[in-house]
Amino acid sequence: MTVVLGVPPAAAGEPVPPSAADWRVEYPCDRYLTQRAGQTVSSVWRYHIDAAERPDRATALTLSAGKSPRSKCETTVGGWGGGGYDGGHLIASTLEGVSRRINLVPMRKKINIGIYKVFENGAKKSIDPKDAAKDQTFYQSEVAYPDAKSVVPSSFTVSMIPKKKGGTGSEIKLVIPNEDISKQKESALKRSSTTG
Repeated sequence: MTVVLGVPPAAAGEPVPPSAADWRVEYPCDRYLTQRAGQTVSSVWRYHIDAAERPDRATALTLSAGKSPRSKCETTVGGWGGGGYDGGHLIASTLEGVSRRINLVPMRKKINIGIYKVFENGAKKSIDPKDAAKDQTFYQSEVAYPDAKSVVPSSFTVSMIPKKKGGTGSEIKLVIPNEDISKQKESALKRSSTTG
C-alpha cells in the first residue's frame, strides 16, 4: 500500500498520485511507525516502512538536487543510537530527502559525514543543474537491521544508476557498515564507489 503524505485518502481506496504529495506535512518522529508498518509512504521520494515498523528503504526514481528543511527529528533519531550517532538521512536533505522519521535512522556520525556523504556527493555530481530534465538518476538506500527489535541499522546498501535521458547507466552499489571503520576500509569503500 502506498500512502501519500498531506493528501486525504482517496475515495473507495483509489490510489493518490505521488505528484500530489506535500513534503511539508508533519510526520511523527516515533521510534516505531506503527500505523505505517509494511507500507510505502510517498513524499518527495518513496519510503518503505518494514513489518517491524522501521524505515528500511528510500527510493528516488529520478533523483534531483534541492534542499529540504531540517527538523529536530534528526537529533531525536540520532539519540536512539547513543553517543556518536546522528539522525542520518537515507536520502540526503540536499537531494530533497525529507527530515522525517520515514527517512531518518540512527547512523554512526563518522559514517554519516564520511563514506555515506561521499556517496551522496557522487549522486549530486551525476545531476546536471543546468539541464535537470536530461537527468534520470535512480537512487536507493536499503537498511539492514541486526534483529526485529532494533531501530539502529547494522548496515546500508546504497545504489544509484546515473544516466541521461535516453541513455543507459551502470549501477554503482556500496554496502556500508553502520560502525566506525578504519581509514583503510573507508579508503577501500571510496575506491569501490568511484570505480562502480
